[in-house]
Amino acid sequence: MAPDTPLEHLHSLHQRGVRGVRLNTLATNGPSLDQLPRFEQLIQPQGWHLQLLLREDALPAALERLETIGCPVVLDHFASCSPRTAAATLDALFELAARQTNLWIKLSAPYLLSDCSPAALEHYRAFTEHGLAVMPERLLWATDWPHPALRERHPDTTRRLHERLCDWVTDARQRQRIEVSNPARLYGF
Repeated sequence: MAPDTPLEHLHSLHQRGVRGVRLNTLATNGPSLDQLPRFEQLIQPQGWHLQLLLREDALPAALERLETIGCPVVLDHFASCSPRTAAATLDALFELAARQTNLWIKLSAPYLLSDCSPAALEHYRAFTEHGLAVMPERLLWATDWPHPALRERHPDTTRRLHERLCDWVTDARQRQRIEVSNPARLYGF
């Protein structure tokens, strides 16, 4: 979606079930964080959310900008955090999430920013547990199917990712929230 997309087109998309716009700031000619207010202005009449795919090193700057955004914002792929993410950045992320009830995090594709070694997976477990403590009503699980970033795709990748979530979130009510209730609220199911 371009920042100059006509409102009539957005309304038509809304009628067909679209509920958000994903901004891929990794793309060569993709949107920049400077454009967030313009995209918010475009989607707000529809009641949509912004979903952001960020470079890991862009998260601190993004957090500053997100403080001024009023529409729901979903940070994709564990908020682009990895085991290398500085503790101060993680603290800032969850402090903002505690203050800003419009900030959501999608628990998806831990393989994008890590080697999924036992140490890396322990990082994502801790990340998930911290999210459950701070913002359980704004965590989402997703598969990233068909897993385009994986060089070797396995038919059971999605199942394995779900099993990992079940290992990290053992309470069935919390999993129900992450997998069903929270997405239903965000997407208007």
